[in-house]
Amino acid sequence: MSRAMQGKAAARPDIVVFDTETTGLTAQDRVVSLGAIRLGPDLARLGSLHLVFNPGRESHWAAERVHGLSAHYLSFQPPFAAHLAEVRAFFAGAALAAHNLDFDTRMLNRELAVLGAPLLDPRPGDRCTMREWSARAGGGRAGLDIVITTLGLARQGTMHGAFEDAVLAGCVLRWLDGAPHGPCGPLLPPGNERPAQDTALSAAVAGVTTLAGKRIVLTGELRGLSREDAAAALERNGARRQMAVNRLTDYVVMGAAPGPAKLRAIRQLQQQHGRPLILPEAEFLRLVGG
Repeated sequence: MSRAMQGKAAARPDIVVFDTETTGLTAQDRVVSLGAIRLGPDLARLGSLHLVFNPGRESHWAAERVHGLSAHYLSFQPPFAAHLAEVRAFFAGAALAAHNLDFDTRMLNRELAVLGAPLLDPRPGDRCTMREWSARAGGGRAGLDIVITTLGLARQGTMHGAFEDAVLAGCVLRWLDGAPHGPCGPLLPPGNERPAQDTALSAAVAGVTTLAGKRIVLTGELRGLSREDAAAALERNGARRQMAVNRLTDYVVMGAAPGPAKLRAIRQLQQQHGRPLILPEAEFLRLVGG
């Protein structure tokens, strides 16, 4: 880093680069996921935060197709209130940055306001990487996917995750300041994530060693492979695919935006029969050798 950049860094506070995924875009919508990285004045990473929340309402279908967090999955997660102190401590004393800072600040402040907590106020050093990129590029489209492609970066999956978006926005911020802008470190799973079924059912899933002879339903959009490839993997492994959930179903492989009717049927059957089990995509891929 040049002497001029070092002097500039010394004059500014830490900065928290963050992103929210939400149930939608209206005044009634809530945050379902928060990702943040805290950077020092030299833009080196000092800490990371990745949390998921039960928003108490279902996501709009378009929002769920973006973030991939189903109502079933989120219903098992803790509310934002359970992590209020953690969030406030992570953001304390730092300037803010995001790719569309106004939106993410508004959504996070909505959660704080519901709990009667102090809001995130604008302060010197706040940065909107989307506005800065657009100004630098002379206008035009400045969505995060467009920007990272221009910088030679790429997502690790097809869905938008709050933590990955925060990391990528951090890369854009570093580029804007003339610093190396490669990936800012590994992605982290949500630190507060809870299994999307009760403890007994989760333990049963952990003990699965083969899908041979099992009846399996695929629902929602999988991140790692197409529905056709997933069906082919079931056939190769001797599993029997079902199109509808019933009391004979052993497992449901659940991706993003699963059908509401299937979710209701799954919950009812689990209450009555203790099955079907929800098979996370990572476990499914492990079992089929994907």
